[in-house]
Amino acid sequence: MKITSACEEFLSHCRVGKNLSEHTLRAYNIDLNEFSAFCTQTTAIADCDRHILRNYLTYLFDKKNLKETSIKRRMACLKAMFHWLESEELLANNPLRDGTRCVLLH
Repeated sequence: MKITSACEEFLSHCRVGKNLSEHTLRAYNIDLNEFSAFCTQTTAIADCDRHILRNYLTYLFDKKNLKETSIKRRMACLKAMFHWLESEELLANNPLRDGTRCVLLH
């Protein structure tokens, strides 16, 4: 499954299954589109590993000059998506499984 498909399916789940607010859905959509663009849309979601996520964090800090709170929101969105993909058995290895936060942010 490509990153773009994974993001679309997760957003659909959030809209229908979780009934999230329009504000939250809009923020998730922005965050996931930015992540997809960073990884290139042809990248398979299964290829997203800690190395890619570390590079994404560096990009957010250094290139986008985002504040820590904005970066944490983006990572929370990704963590929710990867957790959902894993729970739906669409992803075998979740790169953001418990304990990864410390590894990525240091």
